[in-house]
Amino acid sequence: MTRKYTLAPFKASNTSPNTLEPMEEIWAAQTTLYNMDLNCDNDCGFGLGIEGNDTIGDDADRSSVSKEYTGWLPPGVTHTFYAAYARNKNKAEDPGNNITAIYCTPFYYSQQVNATIDVATKRPQNVVPLGPKRELDAEIYSTTLFESQLRSSASKKAIRGALPTTSFPSYLERLARTKMSLAGMAFAAGKQPAERYLDHEALGKSYEVAMRLLFLGSMVDVLDQKFSKTTEAAGQREITTQAVMLVPLFTYIVEGLLGLISFAALVLLYNSPMRASRLRSDPSTIASVMSLAADSEPLLLDFQNLDCCTTSEVGLKLRDRRFKLINDESRIG
Repeated sequence: MTRKYTLAPFKASNTSPNTLEPMEEIWAAQTTLYNMDLNCDNDCGFGLGIEGNDTIGDDADRSSVSKEYTGWLPPGVTHTFYAAYARNKNKAEDPGNNITAIYCTPFYYSQQVNATIDVATKRPQNVVPLGPKRELDAEIYSTTLFESQLRSSASKKAIRGALPTTSFPSYLERLARTKMSLAGMAFAAGKQPAERYLDHEALGKSYEVAMRLLFLGSMVDVLDQKFSKTTEAAGQREITTQAVMLVPLFTYIVEGLLGLISFAALVLLYNSPMRASRLRSDPSTIASVMSLAADSEPLLLDFQNLDCCTTSEVGLKLRDRRFKLINDESRIG
């Protein structure tokens, strides 16, 4: 369901096994779209209820505007309602305000479409009409009962067969608990400044939005049933996954470098324990370094006159000398 239409649900009759987890899955198939249009006319030639002479504060709940929704059936006309809107006067002695009055006739219809659905969110992404709009079949949905419920703003016991549900949709119960009529919901759904509703087109549009939301909500309850009969239709299933593509030459080069690094690491692990060492303790300590140099007379001669020198003087005298540790096997033991 969207704010503009609802679709008859459908599902895949059989799904092939998929070893990859899909990032996105979209279904496209032929199904039925349900919606309604509202045709409004402001050339009423009559007035019902409000007259434009109400004053703010006359009643405890009298606000700056007056709005009215009345189920009205002229002779020979069905599915028509009357709605009016007017600004209330600030003072009783002020002249009366103009009234915006309309009467509207809804058209409930179904239409064959090709629908694209996001499987994860179950939200329609696109619909393409395949046929004309056809008046909604009374065996599927009772528009008369729906409109009577709207006029009363409270649910009644559903007539057997009027709707294929065990009870009437629960949204009307919630609407009744909030004490909001269709008129109040129309102005809330229209999201327009109060002055805009003085235009009959804006007033009619707000009622269309409100009635459409209520109608589509009830159609979702009607369609969300476990029907015993289904109709098969051709469709498409689109699955989007993600994969990493590697160029063969680049893959071979990387594998060769990894093999070379692994071989070098194994050689290093093998040779490390086999090397002889004179280190008997941690080489990072002064004591270890002194023990290594204790048996070297040339080295001791180089440092014998430097015990009283500063660090800079030592660096100056030894700047041209180079020292290194060697493995002298002949002096071991």
